Amino acid sequence: MRRPDPDGQARLQALAGRPVHTLDSDDPTDLLAIVDCLDHYLAVPNTTLHLRAARNRPAHVLVPHPPEWRWGMASEVSPWFPAFTLHRADEAGGWEKATARLGERLRRDLEGP
Repeated sequence: MRRPDPDGQARLQALAGRPVHTLDSDDPTDLLAIVDCLDHYLAVPNTTLHLRAARNRPAHVLVPHPPEWRWGMASEVSPWFPAFTLHRADEAGGWEKATARLGERLRRDLEGP
């Protein structure tokens, strides 16, 4: 997380059941080095995702509704970011289905083969 609300970070850490770390650099070189080293990366659309894409590293993206053009309207992938898996808010802006699916994906990824 980058400059998180302390309460939000504590809630996320409790939900994740593991440490959640902050990324407190505005230097793109530092951020690129950090995001390139991560096995798993989850974010809302932001500049750091573009750095992750530059390294062709996978990420999970929480896409709000309505989505920005680069995320398309319905697919789980973007033609501009093929290594990313998109998790979309529903038309009412709700996140329940998207976060449940994301949780399942992350559990599978963390458990490994």
